[in-house]
Amino acid sequence: MSLAVTTWAEVTTRELDSPTVVQFTAPWCQRCAPFKDAIAKAHTTWQFGWLMATLPEAEELQERFGIKQLPAIVVLSADDDPRTLAVLQGTTADSAIKVLQQHCVMVTDDDF
Repeated sequence: MSLAVTTWAEVTTRELDSPTVVQFTAPWCQRCAPFKDAIAKAHTTWQFGWLMATLPEAEELQERFGIKQLPAIVVLSADDDPRTLAVLQGTTADSAIKVLQQHCVMVTDDDF
């Protein structure tokens, strides 16, 4: 399940014990709903934090990462001072899944 965020402070105050995906969406974005479904499915297979940034409320995050097209995701490292590992904009769900596979660990039965 994703958690809503609008500011960088909200992102960094969360405990980042695995890479974190910040997914950008907007009510008017028709491609965002199926994209969200694909990320939700990936969340059952790959271990990552999942934050949802809805525009226009999350304008600060949009500017921080230079998001100009939706759907978009930002993958952050699991550090005390998170680094940006990947930014995808106006992308497909398949491309996003490939990036998650590069940066996230597969969930095992031991994780439950």
